[in-house]
Amino acid sequence: MKTLCANIGTNNYLVASVFDPENPCPNILITYEEYISLNTSNLIFDIDSNLFATFGGYLLLSFIGGHVLGRIVKKLK
Repeated sequence: MKTLCANIGTNNYLVASVFDPENPCPNILITYEEYISLNTSNLIFDIDSNLFATFGGYLLLSFIGGHVLGRIVKKLK
């Protein structure tokens, strides 16, 4: 069985058409085997801890610096 596009037709009927990779549709119907292969694939997101810590540190510093600067501008008004 091929992958099919699933669209809502007239009178809310489900209309299936052949999937075209060059013109993808938002909803597809896949076979059970394709679903199992997607479900069992190990999708691992590797987040660099050094980059995360550096970026978080810069965000924290900019928040504190902006807060202090805002307080100084408020006192000068």
